[in-house]
Amino acid sequence: MASLFKNLLGNSNDRELSEEMRAVLAEMRKEADRYERLIETSRDSRDQLEQIADPLTKAVDDVSSMSERIGEIETRLEAMSKLAGVYQELESRAQFISNEQQLAEAQLAATVEDSEKIRTAMDEIGGKLDQAIGMKDQLSSFLRRHRRASRPAARAARASARRAPDRGVQDGGARPPA
Repeated sequence: MASLFKNLLGNSNDRELSEEMRAVLAEMRKEADRYERLIETSRDSRDQLEQIADPLTKAVDDVSSMSERIGEIETRLEAMSKLAGVYQELESRAQFISNEQQLAEAQLAATVEDSEKIRTAMDEIGGKLDQAIGMKDQLSSFLRRHRRASRPAARAARASARRAPDRGVQDGGARPPA
């Protein structure tokens, strides 16, 4: 190329000039072909990038969507962990209530047993009371009959006691019943 510049300045012949021009032209064509291949390669690369960009954009959108879902899931997990604490508290309360119920059932069973014993005792007392009332009635009947029978004898004893006031003292101090 250096000789081409010399020829342009006016120091060479036409044949040399034309050969050098052909060489330069061939070199320019090679460069042009190379640039065309580079341009074609860059277009192919651009097309490939565009083809990759769509899935990448979709992937970015999917990742963004997944990030939102993960955030929602984390929020739900926090709420669930709070609920787990509430459920644990409810379970302990239910256990306490169950224990209290068992205690109340045991007390109720003891109360029922005691009331059965009391009922049995009351039945026995009622039977004895009925016997006592029967005996009282028998005694009252007996005493009424005895009074009726003893009234004439008592009148006679009083009458005789009036007649002999000193006689009661002579008998050892025993006086007939009044």
